[in-house]
Amino acid sequence: MKVFDYIARIQRIHHAIDKGKTGTPSEFAATLNISVSRLSRIIEELKLLGAPIIYDRTLRTYRYESPFEVSFIVYLGAPRKN
Repeated sequence: MKVFDYIARIQRIHHAIDKGKTGTPSEFAATLNISVSRLSRIIEELKLLGAPIIYDRTLRTYRYESPFEVSFIVYLGAPRKN
């Protein structure tokens, strides 16, 4: 399912950023097998959701300015009746 693929991609991005070992945007996009523009859109979406992501030009990596966690809750099945 596409939603699970997207969640897995976000988790990979988060773990790489959390470790501060993404490499340059081009390297990071290649590692994820996506385009640099797609990576930029995903990072912007994460920033809109509150992720304090910056690109450190000295270290040549994305990193979080402050501690940040990513978590997902997925409910499957019929809606509950009250």
